[in-house]
Amino acid sequence: MLILTRRRCQSLVVGNEVVITVTQIGPQQVRIGIEAPRATPIVRKEILERSRRSKPSTPIDAAGKDLSLTAKPRQL
Repeated sequence: MLILTRRRCQSLVVGNEVVITVTQIGPQQVRIGIEAPRATPIVRKEILERSRRSKPSTPIDAAGKDLSLTAKPRQL
């Protein structure tokens, strides 16, 4: 894990297309803004984990979407 110190309005870049900016710092929380391409899934980790626990045998993508509900191409 990389640990960085950032102040309000400072950013960091992940890869070439994702920018994370600290927007507000409070006593109990930090607010961040994320700029990323629309195709990049962004989901809170606790939501993803909760989804995995509720349906352990169901495949889930990085955005937390249930892949068993995704239409699959028919084989000819």
